[in-house]
Amino acid sequence: MSAAAASSSASSALRSASLRSLTSNLSPHRYAEHYHRVLAPDLLYMTYDHSPAPASLIPPTERKKDQLTWDPENPYTKNRPAKKPKGGQALTPAVRIIKPDNVVRLEEIVLNTFVKEAAANKNQVLSAIAGFQAMTGESIPGYASDGAQPSSSNRTSGIQITRTSRASASFKVRAGQVAGVKVGLKGEPMWSFLETLVDLVLPRMKDWNGVRLPPPSVNPRSVSSTGGVVAFGLPPSAMALFPGIEANLEQYPKLHGFHIQFITNAKGRGAQDQARALLSGFRIPFIAA
Repeated sequence: MSAAAASSSASSALRSASLRSLTSNLSPHRYAEHYHRVLAPDLLYMTYDHSPAPASLIPPTERKKDQLTWDPENPYTKNRPAKKPKGGQALTPAVRIIKPDNVVRLEEIVLNTFVKEAAANKNQVLSAIAGFQAMTGESIPGYASDGAQPSSSNRTSGIQITRTSRASASFKVRAGQVAGVKVGLKGEPMWSFLETLVDLVLPRMKDWNGVRLPPPSVNPRSVSSTGGVVAFGLPPSAMALFPGIEANLEQYPKLHGFHIQFITNAKGRGAQDQARALLSGFRIPFIAA
């Protein structure tokens, strides 16, 4: 693709994004409409449980009965914390009965990146913040273009600066040190980012074949298999393919690789397969390991 063609495609994408921001309250996003009209009925057909067992017979988790009951009136347990699950393995949620009102759906997309240079100079995260602003259209709470301060219930939205939770002498890291940047997308920004990722970014990555599937030897009761979250990373070259950055690439001398998490409402056994089926409907490719 020539430079002129790339510039024209980026400018047309920016115009369509600005037009979408004006009409977002009038009609749902085309990816959201595609899910409700096409994907949701197909996913219900593919994941529907035909067993006659009612929901009351399926326990919420696989744990012993004495771990579920903790009577506060018992003198022995009145001032004691609840028992923790026995064993080192996490509890596995039971199979979730699929109904029309709880078909697997995409709830949030979380992007995060780690900036190694921020350990010595916290100003190094500015390039990551600028890149995430151009990719998602989000801003740091309190620094929006209109100058409006975020409300108390919306302080976790927008671009967030991540910090280390504990100190490590071997890695020369202090607790509370700036580590990177993350942003969570819901609603209209989530669908817009997914559209840009699938239509403009992934098809132009020549050295990326798709998301690798886990080997068959993976434990189906592990936390990753029952969480319903599909995650993968993209190199710094993928950041340069977003229209907001590609149109002004010279203004972004430092590009960062980033990690994407697709969070769904699927939980329990088979949740990972349901989440992959949902993302496959949005044309995200998967390949065998």
